[in-house]
Amino acid sequence: MHLADLTCRFPWGVLLVTDADSTELIPQWTSDDEQVTAAGSALVVRVMSDIGGDVDVHVVNNEEETTGTRVFSGRLSVPSKILKVSDALGERSASVALNRENIAVEVFLDKPSEATSVSLLLR
Repeated sequence: MHLADLTCRFPWGVLLVTDADSTELIPQWTSDDEQVTAAGSALVVRVMSDIGGDVDVHVVNNEEETTGTRVFSGRLSVPSKILKVSDALGERSASVALNRENIAVEVFLDKPSEATSVSLLLR
């Protein structure tokens, strides 16, 4: 069972995964090949831009529910205990209530660039 799902177009091809109250600046990508960049309470995932169509995002807690290739593994600080998954403008979003303030996150993409399907595995 998915914890949350979000299907929408992502302006500039940017998916945000953050603490609901995060105002932290996220570092730039170090290269054009890098798919994810992260800070303590937020990460950004490159996906297909809004011009290309919808992207499906699934937040799961079981690796069997993931699809694609793992492109990132790290930790996020979520002091609010609410993880927000959204587009760059925050116009479309889904939230997941957590029972702790620090989580491990793995990002899986269906394609190495211009991903149309993203699985976010929370541990």
